[in-house]
Amino acid sequence: MKITRLVILIFCAFLTKNNLVGQAADTSSFEFFVYLEDNFLEDSLEIYLEDLNATKVWQLPNKLCLWKVNGFPFTSNSGQTYFDIHAVIQSSKRKTQIKEADYNIAWNISPENIDPNAPCFVPADYSITDDNNTNITVSILDTGISPTINSSSTSGFNYNFTNYTGYDYVNNDNEPEDEHGHGTHIAGIIHSITHGVNVNADISFDIRKTHNSEGKAFASHVIKAMHDAMDANADIINMSFGAKDTFGMGKFFPLRVALNTAFDRGVLIVAAAGNEAENIDLSESATIPASFPEDNLITVAALNCQDSLTAFSNYGRDQVDLGSIGWKVAGPDLSGGIKYVSGTSQATAIVTAQAALLGTYLNAFDPVVVKCLLQGSVIPLNQLDTLIGTGGKINLSAAVSLINNSNTNYTVTNNLSSGLGSLRYGLEKHCFINQINFSPSTAGQIIPIIGRDLKVFKNLTLNGLGLAQTILEAQGHHRALITGSNSVLTLKNLTIRNAGTFDQTILNRGKLDIENAKIK
Repeated sequence: MKITRLVILIFCAFLTKNNLVGQAADTSSFEFFVYLEDNFLEDSLEIYLEDLNATKVWQLPNKLCLWKVNGFPFTSNSGQTYFDIHAVIQSSKRKTQIKEADYNIAWNISPENIDPNAPCFVPADYSITDDNNTNITVSILDTGISPTINSSSTSGFNYNFTNYTGYDYVNNDNEPEDEHGHGTHIAGIIHSITHGVNVNADISFDIRKTHNSEGKAFASHVIKAMHDAMDANADIINMSFGAKDTFGMGKFFPLRVALNTAFDRGVLIVAAAGNEAENIDLSESATIPASFPEDNLITVAALNCQDSLTAFSNYGRDQVDLGSIGWKVAGPDLSGGIKYVSGTSQATAIVTAQAALLGTYLNAFDPVVVKCLLQGSVIPLNQLDTLIGTGGKINLSAAVSLINNSNTNYTVTNNLSSGLGSLRYGLEKHCFINQINFSPSTAGQIIPIIGRDLKVFKNLTLNGLGLAQTILEAQGHHRALITGSNSVLTLKNLTIRNAGTFDQTILNRGKLDIENAKIK
């Protein structure tokens, strides 16, 4: 037994040494995330690191850290021998001042579906004149950008920009030069929309190369890039990529910690739904970050030229917010000229550009307000009704007009399911409100919720003021309400019930306060 154990130890040491030397760029078998408790004592840091034979690569203000094991196998101070990163992570989770620990996983850009021409994408169709009220910074996390991107400019497609901040996390330098092509294509799409109609638009760019020449990125690069983008005053972060994973509200995701930090700092994340033709509402087919329930996240599906969902696009009434053209979208090629690519990556870039233009009209950028304005202005499309949360596509000029509805209170004046005076109209068309009241005329009446859930992704109070409780009633195969994970929904003097065929009345992923209210 002793001889066998010695052979195993020598063999593991040989593998470790050779893997470390032969795969210097891939350290995921040695690096891992640690999420510290809020009251973590710095004196414990050196003890933990020594015990796990690790060094600290970085630590963020939100207590999320990246640690790296110095080599395997090793024996801790307590006498336990570790042969791989799995055992280190499990041991880390048991330490009293560590909330969670997880792997430094890899993500890949989806293979590009390149077509010979673009039949319907015209950048100007997705643009409006910017307001020059607020300067917006868009950060793009991707494969970088070609320094000669401007050479691809042609009539109707403006790729003429070389002034941007950024960083290369693959090669650790200040020049995020694209070695793949995906990032250049995405950056060009966004710039053509923001600066096609508005050559001098008040929108700046921040390019962060998180993916290598093969389109591969590690979670550590993406998360660090997100925080660096926030420090560079990014208002919007474009993430035209994702990874398949099983999602659960109680499951730990280091990327979700970063998204919540972005929420606290007022940053909007726009993410691709993915190209697997799956329902990402389902836990087993989820895509991250697209399936996260954060209120500052917009998830985008890809539409074709007939405004129908493409055959490849992921979908989901709970998790996918919007659809946009993602079919044969023109953008700059890495080698010069233009190429036409289909994917939710391209659809995401278009929504990012529209969010940036909309943001210039606000006195101060607010990711939740921008999300509400974009969702509340959609053009309903029957073919999307059961596939996407809003059931439609963006109408940017209509989104701008909703800014005029800036009151902080709204009163429901009738029991219609939609239209002026309805509850749905208040939620979807009044994005600055923090309280919805129900007029005495609705007391005791049934207000039907038809077609799809009412979505709440900000702090909001629904207050029934009548002597008899107003009844919000889900009718059909859906819930009554769904809330985001950052929101607090207060229900007062109301009854919410389910008269339909769905087995759940409310999907609450945030905080629910109930004052003299009933949920049936």
